Amino acid sequence: MYNAIASSAPRFNQDLIMYRQGILTNVLNPKVALFFLALLPQFVAPTTSYPMFSFFLGCLFITTGTLWCLFVALVAAKASTIVRSQTYLLNIVNEKNWSNFYWFSN
Repeated sequence: MYNAIASSAPRFNQDLIMYRQGILTNVLNPKVALFFLALLPQFVAPTTSYPMFSFFLGCLFITTGTLWCLFVALVAAKASTIVRSQTYLLNIVNEKNWSNFYWFSN
């Protein structure tokens, strides 16, 4: 169903569809809600405003998660550029992938 929609849509619409699917997946993920309901209250002192401090911890969680994902994406992009520019590295990666497929298939 997704491929039929995405193939007929322009590139911007494809990105928008994937973004919406990612948001929907994250919002409906019960693990995140359980994490915040189970672990977050123990870091909030009884004397502080619970909603305000919880909001602060949630923003901190989002910020650190975003920074980590950006770091991983930048490192992966740089590594991809290096591997693609060096043919001997590309050959090594291809040989290792084929050997992995061989060993996993047996």
